Amino acid sequence: KGYILDKASQYMKSIGLPSGYISCRSSMSFFGNKIPQIVYIQHPTKADDYIASFKIQNNCVGTSGDYQQFFEIDGKRYHHIINPFTGYPVEAVHSVTVLTKSAAWADGLSTALFLISPDQAIDEANKRPDTEAVVYFSQDGKINSVKTDGMLKNGLNEKL
Repeated sequence: KGYILDKASQYMKSIGLPSGYISCRSSMSFFGNKIPQIVYIQHPTKADDYIASFKIQNNCVGTSGDYQQFFEIDGKRYHHIINPFTGYPVEAVHSVTVLTKSAAWADGLSTALFLISPDQAIDEANKRPDTEAVVYFSQDGKINSVKTDGMLKNGLNEKL
């Protein structure tokens, strides 16, 4: 999805569209915006609610989560992001949201960061220029988060 968003944004700019956004639910691209837009991150356990919001301007966002493509058996959630070492869905991580200049990069990086520990994910995001991230995960029966400092500068507002 991210690659297609990048191509669609390039096309829209090439035909003279001064600003806009394209949303594919978990991936978005914003361009030419004069004022920041607000994006909401879906709550991983409450389908009709959000866990956080932040501001974005002329940037892209990608979110990978365990709450849109899943099924449950005996109270255990099985989702589509598979740990390559176990062959089973990643446990404890609920969502990873990445902001960066490319929708393709945001899309791919959010999934890659989903596969490592939340602290490692933030360390990896911090190594990349113009990249911000927030990870939501369960610990001791509670949803927690870790985030890059730039997410706070983007007005991250959490409802934990």
